[in-house]
Amino acid sequence: NPDAIKSPIFTPTTGRHEHGLFNLYHAMEGATHLHILVIKEYEMAVYKKYWPNHIMLVLPTIFNGAGIGNNL
Repeated sequence: NPDAIKSPIFTPTTGRHEHGLFNLYHAMEGATHLHILVIKEYEMAVYKKYWPNHIMLVLPTIFNGAGIGNNL
């Protein structure tokens, strides 16, 4: 498909399950695309509840504390 976006779109997210702007259909102007949410393991259930049709890459448990201001 010549109108398809060739690279997947990865969106790292945490704590935005209710208000995240994850529906990219209009931003992509209808072009076929692969959108992957990158989430922490402890948030998987809540993201699946709010975004059941999205593809999610769940980080291993060791990364639950990772982020700005956190040390691994």
